[in-house]
Amino acid sequence: MKSKKICVVGGGLGGMVAAYTLMEKGHDVTVFERGRKIGFTNGKPINPPQFDGGIGGKCFSPAINGQVYEMGACSCAPGFSTIISLARKTNARFLKRMPFKVVDIGGKRRTFKQCYWPKGATTEIFREIMIYLFHVRKFAKTCDKKTGYGNIPECWRVSFKDFCYEHRLIHIPGWLELPVVSFGYGDLGEIETWFVFTYITAANLLGIAFMLVLGGIAPVKKLEKGYQDLVSRLAAEIKVKTQHEVVGIDRKQKIKVTVRQVHQRNDEPDNINTGNTVKIIRFDNFGEIDTSNSNQGNVDNKKDQSKVIEYEFDALVLSVPLPQLQGVLDFNETEQKLARQIYFNPYTIVACEIKGVDNECLLMRHLVHDPGHLALIEETVTGTAGFCVCYIPEKDKDRSNDEIISGLDQDLKEINATLIKVHTIKKWDYFPRFKNADLYQVLQQLQGNQNTWYVGATAKFELSEPVAAHARGLMDKAFDGILKKEFFAYLRNIWHFYG
Repeated sequence: MKSKKICVVGGGLGGMVAAYTLMEKGHDVTVFERGRKIGFTNGKPINPPQFDGGIGGKCFSPAINGQVYEMGACSCAPGFSTIISLARKTNARFLKRMPFKVVDIGGKRRTFKQCYWPKGATTEIFREIMIYLFHVRKFAKTCDKKTGYGNIPECWRVSFKDFCYEHRLIHIPGWLELPVVSFGYGDLGEIETWFVFTYITAANLLGIAFMLVLGGIAPVKKLEKGYQDLVSRLAAEIKVKTQHEVVGIDRKQKIKVTVRQVHQRNDEPDNINTGNTVKIIRFDNFGEIDTSNSNQGNVDNKKDQSKVIEYEFDALVLSVPLPQLQGVLDFNETEQKLARQIYFNPYTIVACEIKGVDNECLLMRHLVHDPGHLALIEETVTGTAGFCVCYIPEKDKDRSNDEIISGLDQDLKEINATLIKVHTIKKWDYFPRFKNADLYQVLQQLQGNQNTWYVGATAKFELSEPVAAHARGLMDKAFDGILKKEFFAYLRNIWHFYG
């Protein structure tokens, strides 16, 4: 097998899993990552926004005052086989989640079973579960493939609300207020049924049912040090060039990638991968100070970080949504068409301290269907009172930080809680997708054209397991080399997850 030089644009989960898979197959992989755009941190806005120099994309787990906040991907279900396998290989550990509750106006807490499993409704609920399982398993068998999607029948292209109306599903729509609506995928009258099936698989639906029966104790877990830590562990074995913004891609003959170093904001230390080791870098006034063991005491301030470099590769993997590559990629006609058809949901996550929320996760059911208001409070730091992450699906992507904070403060007052301090705000362009399911077929047919492959949320679905499984499956199929077979991998994953 001849090793190829492969460029991966974007250090999010999809890009990093793709790079890790290619590395395992024996290829020479380089990842370029600009960093996240940060417009609010340390309790104040940053104007103009700057880049944080970090990796992970929406796997964003900043450490604030010694506490890790999950401000992107947050949970791992037992069925997330790809994520669990990667966590096991990199020794990333799992922790139990705190129980979920529903909070009403005035602050009264109720269990999920009280809200979503009414007395006397068990027979009807079992009927609904069986109908859902029939359709979702059929979808998984005929349409949901690791390398993309098969043809989606019209019966699953309707909104999930219409699907439920047609099949007389009364209770299951309420079950999805937490995982679908509060997590920013949109109202059930908007999101298409096949998207829901991709997310709420048969295993995930049964997990929700068990959570209701068990009074809000979810079978899902969280990563001990966050999803960003998992991505960093993958990056430790790959050549990752952070603070490198790709400014040009030319695929006329060989693949030529032009990159420019970007400034990092003056902030906490960041892990920078140099290919063989991870060294700690801190930045003062955009100067770089090397504090690795091999160069301790040797300070080298680099004032000019705008150097432009051109690299040459055999293949290209894009994990960045196509609209974000306008002016960078030499788009062909099909790529231009696809880029114009990608839609996003605006979504805000706030890391803050709240008085009146103690070791619990609270669904704001009275606000969950009202974009621009607080939908979910996640207390992501076990054993602490008030260290919270607040999820706010948006209807206006241009809401100011002041408007977000003021609205959050008012929403918390409705449940007799008090906003003490806002640490940081992250505004996401969330859930990139094609509204026309046929375009996923177009994208799949484009895979490999001009030695270019597409991974990430746009190519599959904005959720850690589908993104990781798609990236790994596609790279395994598209490139030469053999992934090492593991004996008893399933059992080893289960032991790692529950052990």
